[in-house]
Amino acid sequence: MANSLFLPSPESLAGEWVIIDDGKSCHITFFSDKVENINGYKLLVNSPCKHIVLPELPAAWRPAPDGIDLLNHDGMSILFFSQDGESYRSNIWDKQGKILKRNIK
Repeated sequence: MANSLFLPSPESLAGEWVIIDDGKSCHITFFSDKVENINGYKLLVNSPCKHIVLPELPAAWRPAPDGIDLLNHDGMSILFFSQDGESYRSNIWDKQGKILKRNIK
């Protein structure tokens, strides 16, 4: 019998997160409030995010069985993070790229 991946609830992922890339960071907050026209959930960018950290400013986010997807205003994926232990990574296959992790204070 095949195993299927678990889809985390938006509530379980809601909270403060940080994206780190090559010493630069971007602080974001995930909410569990739906953004219907994007098919995702509310997201707030809490700090200036240079294009070095993000390819474009995300408008929403959504959980996936194997990670977290950041979405543009059209609901298209702009950056996908695959789960990598306790954090998420944008380029899981070569251990490079952006890291998304909970911002624990």
